[in-house]
Amino acid sequence: MFDKAPKIRRLELESHVIGMSDFPLSQLTTLKLTRVSESASDESTAVTSIQDILQQCISLEELFLDPWDFSEELVDHEKTVTLPSLASLRFGCPNNEIKYEGDCPPIETPGLLASLRVPALKSLSVHGSATTMQDAYTCIKVSKPPPITSLCVEDYPPTTVPRDLTRTLTVDFCNDEPGYDEEPEYELDQLLELFTRAKDMEKGDVCPVLRDFTLRNARTSSETPRLLIDFLEPRVQGPNSGQNQKHREGIRKMVISVGSEAMVLKEICDETQNKRIAKLGSMLELELD
Repeated sequence: MFDKAPKIRRLELESHVIGMSDFPLSQLTTLKLTRVSESASDESTAVTSIQDILQQCISLEELFLDPWDFSEELVDHEKTVTLPSLASLRFGCPNNEIKYEGDCPPIETPGLLASLRVPALKSLSVHGSATTMQDAYTCIKVSKPPPITSLCVEDYPPTTVPRDLTRTLTVDFCNDEPGYDEEPEYELDQLLELFTRAKDMEKGDVCPVLRDFTLRNARTSSETPRLLIDFLEPRVQGPNSGQNQKHREGIRKMVISVGSEAMVLKEICDETQNKRIAKLGSMLELELD
């Protein structure tokens, strides 16, 4: 059907079983796969894995994968898939963005994301569990792209923060949609503490090139103002030691929006904390909802 479509560059598939010869994969620059599964083997046809499909997509610049229907058993953990021109990768999606029948599926397919080599990657959006995040970390570290300019994550385990890979970080702590009862894997305080205490743990700075930091659906506590101040002050004012100054230009924007049941930060702060946060807000773009 596509033999007479030599100019096709963008392909979006939903609820489809895909095989190697179904589409002109090598000429695609954009590919979006939602609820797509691999073709099963029979007596005349070899099994096709999603890795086999992606290996043919040598011209891809944008890729969206919803890995729910991909077979975990077909993932070859020894195989690598190189996408030399890929600039934007989105793996998984928020639970409320795709409507599934019954319970929302786990977004996993372990090993698939880790098998990708993306040396030109600029934007990465990952939604999933700690397993998926670790695969994303492996993918980035092994691919050695330039610093990611945009990184968006959901259900992000703080232990797997890519420490030196991103300038723009957006974290969704939980889904605030009605009927969504799943607890987040971590809280705002834990993430701020990780960023602040990394040096104390002799693990170096977390995201030293971080410029723009957005936190959505955060849950606050009485400790949040102190942790926020401890996080911001060295990044805004610069470190005391000149040794690391050349590696840190300073954070320029931070946005924190709290969940519907969380207390607003200004209501938690005491007078001294409000003054310190106001001073910090004069040095960068600071939005606290």
